[in-house]
Amino acid sequence: PTTSSARLAAWDEARGPMVLSADGRTFIRDKGFWDIKPGSAGNGEMRPSDGWVFKFMTMESGARQVADVAWSLEGDAEQLVRSEGSSLDLIAHAFSPQPPSSQLGTFV
Repeated sequence: PTTSSARLAAWDEARGPMVLSADGRTFIRDKGFWDIKPGSAGNGEMRPSDGWVFKFMTMESGARQVADVAWSLEGDAEQLVRSEGSSLDLIAHAFSPQPPSSQLGTFV
């Protein structure tokens, strides 16, 4: 298979990079676009370079997978976790991003 890699961000209100939690296993969204240091004049806390480097594989068949990750049932919720040697199929869909609803407004 051929491989590539990328850092990913969550498409939510904060738009922060995906990082490993303190336990080193579960992926979480880190500080996002709107997070600023308290008492600062707009110094942001988001650090895209802190994001986890996800690895992607394209198989000879053309199928794509995300390497070293798995879904895990933690309590009542499924979570994306780091899992060496595991992989998930990657299915891509066309997507037209829209700003989060809190950022929609009328500009004059």
